[in-house]
Amino acid sequence: MNETVINKHYNSAFRETRLKEYLEEKGIHQLIITGMQTEYCVDTTCKVAFEYGYKLIMPEKTNTTFDNGSMLAEDLYTYYNFNIFKGRFAIVEDIEKTIERIEGLLYSRIFLLGVKKSFKPWHSLW
Repeated sequence: MNETVINKHYNSAFRETRLKEYLEEKGIHQLIITGMQTEYCVDTTCKVAFEYGYKLIMPEKTNTTFDNGSMLAEDLYTYYNFNIFKGRFAIVEDIEKTIERIEGLLYSRIFLLGVKKSFKPWHSLW
């Protein structure tokens, strides 16, 4: 498969990458965001994409995180997906609904954005 891979080094998939340019070149305006770490990389990428005007879909149970010492991973996931993302930045829906959406839009331009935790240490972000 001839697939484009865009590596990132920061919490945002857009920072110092060609992602925005690539999406513009392809005429892509709607993104499905999945990945790790819900409250860090996924959150930042979601908000930056929203600021750039992309329409966002986040299928339920397609992002994840870790316990952080103050909150359990499950609580972080629930809080971010249903109190932060849903209705503000993205459509958060059952993955089956997203699959139906993709199948129904075979000819439209939709881009699956998988966000992974790969970034520089905190001190080098600023």
